[in-house]
Amino acid sequence: NGQQIYETRIRPAVTDLRKVAAHYAISSLFEHYAETTQLYCYTVYSGSTVKMRAGRARMTVGRLDITSNTTLETGSFAFCAVHFGDHNLTGGVRDFRSNEDYQSLLKEMQETFNAAELMRVVRLFDRHFPGSLYSLKQLFRDEQRNIVDLMLKPTISDVDSAYREIYEPNVPLMRFLEDLRVPLPKAFDLAAQFVLNSGLVRALDKEPLDLAEISSLLQQAKTRRIALDSPQLGFQLRRVIKQRSERFRSRPADPGILTRLEDLVKLVHMLPFQVVLWDLENVLYEVIQTRYPVMKKRAERGDEVAQSWLTALENLAEKVRVRI
Repeated sequence: NGQQIYETRIRPAVTDLRKVAAHYAISSLFEHYAETTQLYCYTVYSGSTVKMRAGRARMTVGRLDITSNTTLETGSFAFCAVHFGDHNLTGGVRDFRSNEDYQSLLKEMQETFNAAELMRVVRLFDRHFPGSLYSLKQLFRDEQRNIVDLMLKPTISDVDSAYREIYEPNVPLMRFLEDLRVPLPKAFDLAAQFVLNSGLVRALDKEPLDLAEISSLLQQAKTRRIALDSPQLGFQLRRVIKQRSERFRSRPADPGILTRLEDLVKLVHMLPFQVVLWDLENVLYEVIQTRYPVMKKRAERGDEVAQSWLTALENLAEKVRVRI
């Protein structure tokens, strides 16, 4: 019903300056912010940010000024956020009172954290930020996933290493079983699925793309009948395509960008699932309308660089079926 939708979807999205400060505090544990940064429709100025680490635990203490770009409302806050590892994460926000008050907060938090008195750190949060404690749930919804991914990164790395220790030494045995047409044991199948999919995700992050490596991973998955994580791989590839298409838009004469885009399209054609190329198609159409006529005239006058660019662009356009 309407009330339930409001309570579960609309109310959590309603943002005030204090919630923006909490978002900044928690996300600053994992991200580096410039002195002045934009968070949605807010401008955040960081007057001071101090970061500390002790083993897996990390803490950040700071002060900031926030202005709504819409209403011009402003606020000054002191904050502290701590992550003890795994999902144990807390942030506290209060109004900025004075520099002396902030320095006192910083000193007490810093000394307690550096002494590894983690339970006392928790009690200090309750004392310094009564009624103003925040967790991951209070972050902007589309940022929650980014922070969760960063929090999980060390754990996923450990899991990845464990699966590789199972998979890589047993590849010859798997090939032997495949030749005998004997189904792989479930443990081998799970290890292969994780290793090959995570390997493809990492390969898609490389620049330039190593098509030989990607082709090898895809072939291994095909041979062992391993299900690819199409949603994750498709999302990753669309993100890469969008990034490189935007580079092409800003630097259309760069032959290296054209070559890398062509490699991306070759990769798309290698995949056993469909990837939408709208971002590339739109940018390519725009470049054809604006840059292509200029380069064509240069090529007609004997400009070899322009001739090479035209050839590369025409090849790319043909592959994505954009007419010139």
